[in-house]
Amino acid sequence: MQDLKFLPLTQDAVEQKVAAFRTYTDEIRRSLPDVLLAMMTLLLNQYRAKYVLTYYVCIAGQRIPLLLHFVFLFSRPSFLELLPS
Repeated sequence: MQDLKFLPLTQDAVEQKVAAFRTYTDEIRRSLPDVLLAMMTLLLNQYRAKYVLTYYVCIAGQRIPLLLHFVFLFSRPSFLELLPS
C-alpha cells in the first residue's frame, strides 16, 4: 500500500494530495470513495488475518463469532487456559 502512494502518510503529503485532488476530473473524484473503501477493506482483512483469531461459541444453538485479539491473548497467558482444547 505504501508503494502505491495512494494514502498520504505525512502532513506534507496530505496537503499535496488535497491540491492534486482539485485537479482531478469529476469522473475520478466520484470513484475515489469506492477505491478508498476497497483499500480500507483490504487493510482490515490483513489486520484480522494477522492479529485476530475467530473463535466460535455456541449460545442457544447459534454459532456466535468471538474475535480474540492476539495482543490480548499473548499479554494474558492465563486466558489461554479458558479455551477448550
